[in-house]
Amino acid sequence: MLAREGTQVALKETFSSFDLDHEASEDLFNELTILRKLRHPNIVELLGTYESASHGRGFLVTVFAENGALTQYYRRPFDEITLAQRHKWMLDVAEALV
Repeated sequence: MLAREGTQVALKETFSSFDLDHEASEDLFNELTILRKLRHPNIVELLGTYESASHGRGFLVTVFAENGALTQYYRRPFDEITLAQRHKWMLDVAEALV
């Protein structure tokens, strides 16, 4: 089961494990296993993965982030984002890593 009933999900396209050698494929599997267990308010929950042989792509299935990806904010021109907001993001990321 990828999601609880009624949960909005997002798909993030990634590379395919078909393109990886055995060792890299094992490393990816181990990393994804760890990510599936992470539960933190500053980390989008990874619900599962999907790989399409016909498209040659892999997908991460995550809880839908209503406000979008952080990258869409920090890639904006520097003067559009306050230093206080950048500082808050930095602290949020650091907290998620601890």
